[in-house]
Amino acid sequence: MLLYLKESEIESLINYSEVMQICEDSYRAFEEETSLQEAYVMYFWEGFDPKRDPFTDCSITQPCYSKFMKVAGVKTCHYFLSNPEKGLDVIQILVCLSDHETGIPLSIMPGNFITQLRTSGNSAVAAKYLARRGSSSIAIIGCGHQGKGHLLAMRELFDIKDIRIYDIRKEAMEKYRDEMGVRLNVDIKVSDNPKDAVQGADIV
Repeated sequence: MLLYLKESEIESLINYSEVMQICEDSYRAFEEETSLQEAYVMYFWEGFDPKRDPFTDCSITQPCYSKFMKVAGVKTCHYFLSNPEKGLDVIQILVCLSDHETGIPLSIMPGNFITQLRTSGNSAVAAKYLARRGSSSIAIIGCGHQGKGHLLAMRELFDIKDIRIYDIRKEAMEKYRDEMGVRLNVDIKVSDNPKDAVQGADIV
């Protein structure tokens, strides 16, 4: 039976601790060659000139296979820089999963939140082994979905007390400060520039 999942359903089914464990297991499986990710395919919409135009109006398809999770998948990312004018995220992602032995489709789901989980989960795995023990300060550069995900993931591992943020858009910083400050009941410092944000931070 093909399962269709909404983003809200995905959020209710998994947490950052589970994501970090999956990311770490996936690194191990990749090293053992029981998990594979082939080169992705990129194609641009008609009329795009990479020498003239910014990186936009394109799609990237990324296939993968995981023996230990018994699944094969395809992730397709669409990039449109004009999307914010329509109230949409620049990147729109679709994830399709299939049985690794039969190819039978298992699930179709939006991939923006999944990508946020996976990217921040990977960073958290790196910090687990590379960051100083007792790290308590973090600098977030970029206050979009990934900036939120990284703060949530790092707080699973560290007692973060000092949070500094920076984004080229002032309104994005203010929105992040207000939203995440209330959500986590913490004070978040808005920085005037990237240097001020990262100065003395344990994790960037």
